[in-house]
Amino acid sequence: MTRYRDQFTDVVNYIDTNLDSELDVEKLCRLACLSKYHFHRQFSSHFGMPVISLARLLRLKRASYQLAYRRDTKIVDIAMSNGFASHEAFSRAFKNHFNKSPFQFRKNPDWTPWHSKYEPVIKLRTKIMNDNYDFEVKLIEFPETLIAVMEHRGAPNLLGKTIQQFIEWRKINHLPPKKT
Repeated sequence: MTRYRDQFTDVVNYIDTNLDSELDVEKLCRLACLSKYHFHRQFSSHFGMPVISLARLLRLKRASYQLAYRRDTKIVDIAMSNGFASHEAFSRAFKNHFNKSPFQFRKNPDWTPWHSKYEPVIKLRTKIMNDNYDFEVKLIEFPETLIAVMEHRGAPNLLGKTIQQFIEWRKINHLPPKKT
């Protein structure tokens, strides 16, 4: 089982870093060194969902963050940048997963139902992190730097509201994200 774990960890990492591009199942199979049919069966068994469902969920996750925190980006641009063929396809998928249209979510991001849909990915990440506990820690010294911090107190699923407050504070203080 360790062999599959390592192979599928590589597949998940590849998906994470290639969400902007077309994910080729044949390439994922080669990365895992498995035949197409065996890959699909083992991936679903290992992670509790098909590989394409995982990719779609990760794209919808990224899109939800863009909707909530990149309000200047058009919804159609978010749809296209996350691999959806049309605005309509994106809206249908988003509403199926989060029970809100992208427009409704942007107006009032409610992360509670989102977290329940994203739970399998959280379990997947936790499993990968727990399995890969050999981390090398490096101490790096650098000059004193001023930072801004906003403490979050409360349930983890409410973190999005704290982040939104921080973004509003940053905007009021004219601190663009690309420079600060």
